[in-house]
Amino acid sequence: EDYKPNQRHCLYGLDADLIMLSLVTHEPHFCLLREVVSFGGGRGQPSREVLTNPSEENFILFQIGVLRDYLDNEFRTNLAAPVDKWSFKYSLERIVDDFVTINMLVGNDFLPSMPTLDIAEGALGQLFQIY
Repeated sequence: EDYKPNQRHCLYGLDADLIMLSLVTHEPHFCLLREVVSFGGGRGQPSREVLTNPSEENFILFQIGVLRDYLDNEFRTNLAAPVDKWSFKYSLERIVDDFVTINMLVGNDFLPSMPTLDIAEGALGQLFQIY
């Protein structure tokens, strides 16, 4: 009853998992505000986030709705069969949930990756190809 579908949300943070968490809200007007960072660490070294210019106000505004639009376009245009030939209804909301789930299977800050799904060995691409 109090839900406002045009409500806008903006969350500040550097954690990449915020992208996934924002997607699963299914809110159409959600954005993330992030500081510009560069990733250090050479080959074989652990990467680390480093602020490029912490004294300057360099920010990125990441529109989750644009990511949702890209996911919709990507999955609609790369289907094995046209949507009207499916035995079930196409649902962007389910695509988004599946996208987040598949990404979480290769690991995140809270869960270790599955031993057979190494992102460095192309596991994410394989999972999406199978999907």
